[in-house]
This record gives sequence, C-alpha cells and structure tokens, in this order.
Amino acid sequence: IFGAKVFTTEIFTQFTAFYNHSLAILQSALLVLLCILLLLAERKSIANAPFLSIGEKGSNTKLYHLKNRGLGFVFLAAWFLVSVVLPFMVLFIQSFQNGIGDFNRAFNLLKPTFANSMGLALTGALIMVFIGFVVAYYSETQNKNSLVWILLIVFAIPSIIVGISLIKFYNRPMLDFIYSGPLIILIGYVGKFSFISAKLIANAIKQIPKSLDEAAQIEGISFFNRMRKILIPLIMPALFAAFIISFIFNLGELGMTIMLYPPGTEIMPIKVFTIMANAPQALTSSMTLIVFSLNLLVITVMYFMITPLIKTRSYVNY
Repeated sequence: IFGAKVFTTEIFTQFTAFYNHSLAILQSALLVLLCILLLLAERKSIANAPFLSIGEKGSNTKLYHLKNRGLGFVFLAAWFLVSVVLPFMVLFIQSFQNGIGDFNRAFNLLKPTFANSMGLALTGALIMVFIGFVVAYYSETQNKNSLVWILLIVFAIPSIIVGISLIKFYNRPMLDFIYSGPLIILIGYVGKFSFISAKLIANAIKQIPKSLDEAAQIEGISFFNRMRKILIPLIMPALFAAFIISFIFNLGELGMTIMLYPPGTEIMPIKVFTIMANAPQALTSSMTLIVFSLNLLVITVMYFMITPLIKTRSYVNY
C-alpha cells in the first residue's frame, strides 16, 4: 500500500504487471527460505510458547508490579493516541469536510461488496475454528505437533506467495470450479490463518485437566457427548476468540485476496485499494471509515450474542 520496495511488492509486480512468473517464483522461493530459517531458529520457543491464551483455568496467575506505573501509563496512552485516536479523528474530519456527499458516495461504492466480504469472512472463520479445534485436539491428546507446524509454516509465508501457489495449483481445467469461484479465496483464508485458531484452542485445551475426560470415559460417556458436554463448553471463550480473530484477518486480508479473487467478485479491501489510487482524499477516508465501522459493528454484535451463551455453559459445567 505504501509502495515501498520490499520483497512482496517486487514479487507482486513481476507476477501481475510483467507476467514474469519465473522470476516471481524464484523470488518467492528465496523469501520462503528466509521464513523457514527464521522458524527453525525459533522452533523451541514458538512450539511451546503459551501465547494467545484465553482464560485462566488450570493455571496460576502471576502479578508483576511496575515501579513507574505513571510513566508506563503515559507511554501507553500516548501510543494509543498516536496509533488509534488521531488516525480515526483524521479519517472522520476528512470524510465530512465537504458534507456527507463523499461519505454517501463511498457507502454506495462499498455496498455491493458487503455481502461477499462478510459471507467469505464468516464462512472462512467457521471452517478455521473447526480445523483449529481438530488440529489442537489431536496435537494435545497425541502429543504430536506435526499438523501445527504445517499450519505455522503456511502462516509464516507471505500472503502474495500463498496466492501465487494457489493460482499455479488450481489454474487447470479440472479444477476450474475452484479457481473461477469464491472457493479459492476460502481455501486461501483457511490455509493462511488456521494456525492462529489452532494455537488459541490448543492453549485452552492445555488448561483443562485430563482427569475430567478420563472420569467421563470410566463412566462410559461416548466421545461425542464428552466433546459436547465437557470440553467444548469449557473452551467456548477460546472458540469465540478464535472465530473473531479469524473473521478480522479474513475481512482485512488484501495481499492474497487480490491475487485470487475471480472476475465479477467484489471484495471490500480490494475495492478500497483499487479506488484509493485515483480517488480524492475525502472519498478514500470515507471508505476506510466505513470499513472500520463495519468491523467494529460486527464484532460488537457477535460479542453480545455469544457472551450469554459462554456464561450459561460455564455455569452449568462448573
């Protein structure tokens, strides 16, 4: 977006503008090699790091007291002001500096993309939560991290390269029903971001004592009922967080989507990206403000829909 000369923009230019696929693939291979080397260098730390955990079941909480809490608060407040508040204020001012005309025009331009973008993002998030749960449960119960590592490697590969790989694989007559439709975008979303869902859910499963499942097995409770009555209700906050984060990543993904979206399919980030190059500043700001507001609205609605369910299930099981 900024037009900086980096690997991903160079690969994108060679592949789409100059149709130099061989050079783009060679550059992609070098970038993939760098990503894998970085992963191997941090293998021990990444594999066992309990980051992105949701909840505190089965763990002890450590409290750290800062000596200069005032200084820390000032730093965080200043960072939040510079990175969130000021950009949002600038967007708002630029959007309405000439009245509501630019905002209405931006809304009409983006309106056809709402259904496609939301549908793909929600569907992809549901699939990613399911895959993440399966991978997390297998890795935690079998003590095998091979599937998690596969997801991690794909996640570490830049979006442009994932897009090129999917194009090269699915661009053939027998797979045209995938290549020329929204399925290829869903495959890209699921392949790229499923690691986040799997890691979140795996850390939630780690916090559940294995004795609960063992006691249920002794009582003769079936596998399906153990999942439905014990495990899933206890990790519901993590499932919800995985769904929301997956949805956010899907809805905002540009690098891979711009490579994969078929003709006639309108996706919100691509519409903003293509229009912003030649559009007035007020129109671009209005479109960005609408995208931000839509994200915030959907996440808020989902939160208030899911929170009562999480509390009810947690109460029943405890």
